[in-house]
Amino acid sequence: MALKIRVTGRAGEDIGFAAAAVESFGKAFLLIPDCLIGWLAMPGSKQRLFNRISGTVVIETREAEEPEGVTYVKPEA
Repeated sequence: MALKIRVTGRAGEDIGFAAAAVESFGKAFLLIPDCLIGWLAMPGSKQRLFNRISGTVVIETREAEEPEGVTYVKPEA
């Protein structure tokens, strides 16, 4: 939410548990080879290998509204 990015399916749909698990596995355990193989084997796509395998893409969100159910607390100065 802080970076205003989101992981979706290739058509913009929500991803399921299996796709999220595959996409996250590469990020959690094999980040450097995941990035290098993705960038070198698929130039111009700017996509990691495990994103390609899981059928997911990372998109930028432009939501100006705050999420529902979140209360921000500011300390008084």
